[in-house]
Amino acid sequence: MRHYLSLGLQWQTSSLPFPIGAAWALQPGYAVALGLARWVSLTAQVVWLRSLGSTGRYPEINFLLLEPILVGNLPSRVFIALDTKLGWNLAAGGFVPLMKGVLGIYTGRERSLSISTWYQASLKTAAIPQSFKYEVGLGLAYFFDW
Repeated sequence: MRHYLSLGLQWQTSSLPFPIGAAWALQPGYAVALGLARWVSLTAQVVWLRSLGSTGRYPEINFLLLEPILVGNLPSRVFIALDTKLGWNLAAGGFVPLMKGVLGIYTGRERSLSISTWYQASLKTAAIPQSFKYEVGLGLAYFFDW
């Protein structure tokens, strides 16, 4: 079992809102991970996703997310993850359930840097106006211990 603190930064990547662009945002989080076997782990994470200002093109982002994440390690530093996001929209109110599938690779054996691609979709129709129907993206993550 391990505990993690995280701080993510989402940058504006497109001139248009979803599915390929989003506003600048910060994403602090806390997670507890449990290794179920050598090749699979389960993580419970709490994340607050908050946009930084408004450009007028993007809706305000203010979500509190509870994320159960199941990660499987495949051969040759490749991983696959199923990330269920149970979110509450603090800006507009309402429950926003999302599902995210991730495929990635760790760049080294120490598993400190990963590159991934992902697809995320709303699980109920009422959540689409508060977030998006679907979203695609690329991720770069750096992990460190102290």
